[in-house]
Amino acid sequence: MSRPDDQGSVKSPKILRREPPGGAARGVDDSGAGAHGLVVPLGLDDLVVGPRGAAREQLAVADRVEDLLAALGEHLTARAACRNGDERHHGEGEGDAEEHAEHEGDHRPRLSSADAARQIGTTTRVTSVTSGALSTDGSTTRRRRRLPMFTEVIIALVAVALVQAFLVKPFGVPSQSMEQTLHIGDRILVNRLDHDVAHGDVVVFGHGNTWQQEKLPPADNVVTRAFRAFGDLTGIGPSNTAYTVKRVIGLPGQKVACCSTDGKVTIDGTPLDEPYIYEDLPFTAGTLDCSSSPRSTRCFPEITVPSDNLLVMGDHRSESADSVIGCRGATEGPECARFVPEDRVVGPVVLRFWPLNAIGGIAH
Repeated sequence: MSRPDDQGSVKSPKILRREPPGGAARGVDDSGAGAHGLVVPLGLDDLVVGPRGAAREQLAVADRVEDLLAALGEHLTARAACRNGDERHHGEGEGDAEEHAEHEGDHRPRLSSADAARQIGTTTRVTSVTSGALSTDGSTTRRRRRLPMFTEVIIALVAVALVQAFLVKPFGVPSQSMEQTLHIGDRILVNRLDHDVAHGDVVVFGHGNTWQQEKLPPADNVVTRAFRAFGDLTGIGPSNTAYTVKRVIGLPGQKVACCSTDGKVTIDGTPLDEPYIYEDLPFTAGTLDCSSSPRSTRCFPEITVPSDNLLVMGDHRSESADSVIGCRGATEGPECARFVPEDRVVGPVVLRFWPLNAIGGIAH
């Protein structure tokens, strides 16, 4: 704004500009203030001179020089701090850099949008895995704490025990009684969820030293008892139960006998087609059969399967200690047979997973 002088007239503000070569600067009074060579922004009241223009104008120019130098120093300090990563700029970082560059009037190269974004991203990038690190929204994240090894082992054992108790349970085949369907050393999976046992299923069932016993007798050795208890709890290793794998031939109430005129097992008088049989006991119609003497060891009398029990046999008939092992060659009496209670059946065998070249389901 303009101020009145001592005579009441209004004088325009004095504007100091750099003197062009070869001539005096316009707007500079006779006091010689233009010799300082400073450019003063328009509209600043503190540079308006009064009646004693020379002294007051020199003081105003000096003050303005100090202000400009202080502002320039603060700006350069802020720029240096930004480059060192002490200040984090976000969306307006690029615009601030361009505005400062315009005010400075220097010739330093300006950052492009891509360079500014990369610089800002470098100073603000954090990793969420580092303990106590800052995330992009300023919050802190914690490193995921690992459980003690003992706890992890316990959790793994509990998981294995639950899977084997309610879903599937693996077994190894120890004998040749199920050849050629299963071989010694095969590893099989039993489906615990399937409780509907059908004729022809290959099943695993538990027993003691005999099929009539539910559990094995207690071991004399303390270590053996401990291992068995661990096996009962987790399903891993030996337990207080022995297991056998056989094929279901007779269901509750059915009458099973051998043999028909051509040497086949019959169910309620109907011969069975059993393509899975391997190395059956000798039988020759008219020479060595169920009416000859001596009698064929393949033959056994008619046996009625009790309720809630199963009659099982091995596929390798000549090497199988199965339900009719005590009836071979006999002429009468179901008392010779032994049966498997249905509640001791673990489940049907659904898969062979070892050896790798024999992986697959088990045929019914």
